[in-house]
Amino acid sequence: MAISRKAEEVFLYFIGVHVSFCEGSIFRLEQLLNEYLGGSEDEVVMRRQRLSVEERLGYQREIFREVHNLLSNMGIISKILWPPRGRTAEETRRADARGGHLRNLLGIGLEHALRNRTLRNHLEHLDERIDSWSASSESFNVRLGHIGPIPADPARQRQADGAFGWFDPRSMSYLFMGEVFDLYSLVDAMRDVDARLSAYYEEQRENI
Repeated sequence: MAISRKAEEVFLYFIGVHVSFCEGSIFRLEQLLNEYLGGSEDEVVMRRQRLSVEERLGYQREIFREVHNLLSNMGIISKILWPPRGRTAEETRRADARGGHLRNLLGIGLEHALRNRTLRNHLEHLDERIDSWSASSESFNVRLGHIGPIPADPARQRQADGAFGWFDPRSMSYLFMGEVFDLYSLVDAMRDVDARLSAYYEEQRENI
């Protein structure tokens, strides 16, 4: 089941749009991290001492907002290229055909880092994850909106099952309910899609 040229044009347009949204979030995130955590350790400590509690919370919330925006827009690109199952068999066939057509157009394989939407899905279904944690956790060790180094020990990471937002800006990692996600690899994957999209458009211009 092929998709029309018009549908192809629209899907490719929105991949480009959401890539630009991702880059906007990355730019703003880098600005915030530089303002809040840039400089030597002593400078960071002095800066935090000068900021009020409200100002520190403001920075933390803005940082997490941009991380969430980045993941949300990556998720949209991912769903265009690797669609989830539809509500009916017909919807699933149509979505699979579209995803396969667009991936083939851009030279992207079935397996790709951007296909992984696990962290984005955790955040989208946050209420369900909290319900599950509340019913099963024994530690109730909660971390909300935490910015700092994530433990390197996998056992300690798993113990942080109540971490619903732990961001490590040095490694660009995100800890959610005991599982660590590498944001660098997702950004690289998003930029790989962008490079392939640019190459496709360039090839189309040359063939005009």
